[in-house]
Amino acid sequence: MSLSSQDVFSQLKQCTLSLPDAYRLASVISDSILTLASESESYRPRNHEGNAGSLLDFSDKAKCEELPLIVVPDVHGRYDFLRNVISFVMPSGERIIDLLLSKKVRIVCLGDGMHSESRGRERWILSYLKYVDGIIDSAEMMEEMGENLSTMMSVMTLKTLFPENFHFLKGNHENITNRMGDGDYPFCKFAEESTMTHDFMMKEYGGAIVSAFGEFEDNLPLAAVFPHCVLSHAEPSRTFSRDELINARLLDGVVGGLTWTANGDAEEGSVEGTMKNLLKTSDAVYIGGHRVVSGKYALRQGGKYIQIHNPHEQNIALVMPNRAFNVDSDIISVL
Repeated sequence: MSLSSQDVFSQLKQCTLSLPDAYRLASVISDSILTLASESESYRPRNHEGNAGSLLDFSDKAKCEELPLIVVPDVHGRYDFLRNVISFVMPSGERIIDLLLSKKVRIVCLGDGMHSESRGRERWILSYLKYVDGIIDSAEMMEEMGENLSTMMSVMTLKTLFPENFHFLKGNHENITNRMGDGDYPFCKFAEESTMTHDFMMKEYGGAIVSAFGEFEDNLPLAAVFPHCVLSHAEPSRTFSRDELINARLLDGVVGGLTWTANGDAEEGSVEGTMKNLLKTSDAVYIGGHRVVSGKYALRQGGKYIQIHNPHEQNIALVMPNRAFNVDSDIISVL
């Protein structure tokens, strides 16, 4: 039986703001891991260990049809953002959900599904005050984690339903196990968000589900390349080769170099060099999130690197086939 838009929205509706029961959460995580691990080599080449590599490669038009590309910046617990994206009506007059169902569009999220950051600043502070007193599951933390899990279950559901057309790159906030090393670091901004999230998940769901969630994160790709566009969560810290991007999880410095780079920390020319390694040309754009912008975008590295993460807006970038990307007209709100 074919999938309908009503079916999709019905499944997403089950990713409610209330905390899911352990069985449902474990099932959604398991399905998404299997989907990620079995992605087609036509667009996700295998690494040196024979597993799905960390690069999504849609640059070969002989292997992959060039489709309109929707780039979604950092979500940070905004479960409604994803629903607004797939409900959005494109300039062509078609809804993105209908294009997904007909495999006529690709969506790539730039990562950071968890943690409300500045939007939930006061909630994090209140949660932390209770956390240091030994209360892991305060009302504030329950609300925060309801948003986070609703968001990530939506991501996992969409990935499972549309494995070739919906993708989610790993960001620096994809670290449910609170790991230190291999490019992952605990996150703290207004509180000890990473540690608090881990401890909450352990208390509510236990080690098996936390471990499975971590496996999902480890199976996420880190970069994507299209005929005229390259994507990663953060600005590449240095020039990376195609082989390094495929084998990122097996090499030192690559994961962190694509997820944690602060403004001003990247080597000059890293964007142009990486694009040349992937596309044999620098006549393309590199789009990322990670660092906050105040308007629709910020330009770095001679305009080759475009940052699009504004947490106060719900903007997406439309990268259309057969025409150059225009930062002023192709970054639009889905609200």
